[in-house]
Amino acid sequence: MMSLVMLAICGIAWGAVPVRPQLMRHRHSDALVSFAGPATNLVLFVVFGVLLYFFGRLGDSAFLLLQIGSLLNMVLFIFNMLPIPGFDGFSILSSFFPRLREFNSEWMTGIYFIMFFLIFFSFEYLWMAADFLLGLLLYGIHLIV
Repeated sequence: MMSLVMLAICGIAWGAVPVRPQLMRHRHSDALVSFAGPATNLVLFVVFGVLLYFFGRLGDSAFLLLQIGSLLNMVLFIFNMLPIPGFDGFSILSSFFPRLREFNSEWMTGIYFIMFFLIFFSFEYLWMAADFLLGLLLYGIHLIV
């Protein structure tokens, strides 16, 4: 329900992926599963950045599309790695520190309220950080090529 509210207000939603815990063989397999989503955002950031470097000169619309694709994926990666309950960063952290999972639901409700404000008040800073990282990526590609 909270995901739908955030989609209506902020344009950001999330969902759960079904996982079969009986197939997990390693102690931190749940952390690897939780990292799959942010890792995808990280890979897409790099893919869009590489495409931007090589094909961004084709025109303004291609440049803008590739730049926004890259920046949004980095913002999603950073935001999703925050150690806030409900985000993958919390799931990864609680895999290494299991006592974090013992918080009560009242505390979790407060965290969701804080998360709501984080989205509104930190998006500009996350965007600036993503832009800086995109610049570093493009510079690194320039050094390699």
